[in-house]
Amino acid sequence: MDRFGRALSIATLVTALGIPSSIAPDSPFDSPSKRSARYEGDAMQDVAYVSLFPAVSLPSPAPVVPAPSFDELVRKEWSALRARGLRLDTRYFNRKAQEPRSRPIDMVVLHTTESGVMTVDNLLSFLGAAELCHYCITRDGAIAPIVYSGMLATHAGESVWSGVSEVDHNSIGIEIQAQVMPRKQKDSNGRYVLPITDPQYAALKMLVAYLEERYGIPLQRFLGHDQVAYSSLTNSRGRKYDPGLDFSWEKAGLPDNYVIPDPDVLSGRVGVSPYSVRKRQVTEGQHEASILYKVLRSATKSVR
Repeated sequence: MDRFGRALSIATLVTALGIPSSIAPDSPFDSPSKRSARYEGDAMQDVAYVSLFPAVSLPSPAPVVPAPSFDELVRKEWSALRARGLRLDTRYFNRKAQEPRSRPIDMVVLHTTESGVMTVDNLLSFLGAAELCHYCITRDGAIAPIVYSGMLATHAGESVWSGVSEVDHNSIGIEIQAQVMPRKQKDSNGRYVLPITDPQYAALKMLVAYLEERYGIPLQRFLGHDQVAYSSLTNSRGRKYDPGLDFSWEKAGLPDNYVIPDPDVLSGRVGVSPYSVRKRQVTEGQHEASILYKVLRSATKSVR
């Protein structure tokens, strides 16, 4: 079929099918000006169709705010502590200690260093190198940040509270430079113990208020190391005795949490060391829980 025949067939087909000329295929005999006019008409027709569906204004995406860096978090925390009137000694801060926690923070564990006559420089250097706490309160009431509070510090060791073991992962550790257990070596003043000083209590009280507000930790969850530590060898409390039964909860701005019945002794998960009982190093809450556990156990046996 020649060119004229093909064009005639296309025209015949278009007419037979009733296809509008505006969308009919170009004829090979159309002039360039005619084709251009047709394309312009098609474009105007498209505009008419589009006008039936007004454009929808989509909201612009929210700007992506980068997460603060580790150094920014540390500086923010130090600024907040200084704003509360605390004196900071940041020389011993371990910036490399950035191991993440496995659980949210919901507890604070209070310690005494039991470091005897060790100099403050040696003490803080040791704590920083071993990542053993988050803060240390020196004898004059200064706060030495050791590990950033949001990261893991291995301060509690073998521990359990209310069925949750290894409380390092959900707690903040505060060391207080003091010696509450008698030691063999006397200090320069002939003393066997170094009690917590009033400047240390004042600093601890401000630090407690900061942590309560920052992490939403209930005051009843500020506990002594002796309350959470236990020995897996004997499965009992008594592995630690700090901060000691003479610790002043009132001066620290806290309720007397030593009276809290030990939930793990009460449930039978751990016992109370007989040695601790003989040395009278058992908290009131541990003693009460131990008695209640024995009563409940005896009652259970009698029912059987």
